[in-house]
Amino acid sequence: MPISWKKRGLALGAAAIVIAGLAWMRFGSPGAGSPLRRLPTRDATVGQVDVAAIRNAGFAPGGNSGALREPEYEDFIKRSGFNWEKDLDRLTWSFTATAKYFVVEGRFDWPKLDAFVQAEGGECRDDFCTVRGSQPGREISFFPIRDNVMALAVSADRYAADQLRQAHPVESGHPLSQPPDAPLWVHFSKFSLQNGEPESPGLRGFARILRETEEALLVLKPKDKEFVLLLDARCETPQKAQALAGDLTKLTQLLNRLLGMEKATPGEADFASVLARGHFDAEQNILHGSWPIARAFLTSLISEQ
Repeated sequence: MPISWKKRGLALGAAAIVIAGLAWMRFGSPGAGSPLRRLPTRDATVGQVDVAAIRNAGFAPGGNSGALREPEYEDFIKRSGFNWEKDLDRLTWSFTATAKYFVVEGRFDWPKLDAFVQAEGGECRDDFCTVRGSQPGREISFFPIRDNVMALAVSADRYAADQLRQAHPVESGHPLSQPPDAPLWVHFSKFSLQNGEPESPGLRGFARILRETEEALLVLKPKDKEFVLLLDARCETPQKAQALAGDLTKLTQLLNRLLGMEKATPGEADFASVLARGHFDAEQNILHGSWPIARAFLTSLISEQ
């Protein structure tokens, strides 16, 4: 039976993270050993999430997580020896038009992973493993960079992970030449903004506006005892940045009016409460946005995965 891959959101909105059943999540800096240096950034959605920090902050899913009650997920943990809730420390990813690339840091039982791949009809040669995904034309490949670091790819090309053996230097002046110091961030290129579509209907209006920017960076940061989601989006001109800030403000005001018409008072753990509290402005050609994020929202989001 081919491996079945399951989506698990640990982000907000477009920061949804998908890694094919073998692993997911954590954060890094732009030094020579940074996992970001192995990933393509041109025309891609690139992100990092610090799972170790999230666990230490008390946000790890508990024993009642729905995922833990799924027989297929339990079988994967038992047979592969990898449990992302305990063994995953950091995930850096890059989604391009042709592949999803991941650099995963954590604790791996490599012999058990190899045996699992063989049992699924895949193969491992010289530490490079390939196995079919859950859909036609989707192949998973991975290899160890170090004992605690895995390079992984999901693509029609069954050897796509081999691209991660070489360096992909971040271009000078690119926002990711100095990655944000935050537990979670996602950078969207102009290409990914124009060609992506959020799964959540509630985000599509915001996404349509952001498609008019040149690139966008979302960063989740701690603030006091809560969190804040920050947006920095580069626009063609200062006038465009001002106009888009106005559009986002109007969209947020509309959401608040709709909630009022429905006499709805979303709680802190409700997604609508996040969108309804957005604030936007512009500085030169940069569109800024911020959404206060309650701990209750993150706890609710993670516990559902």
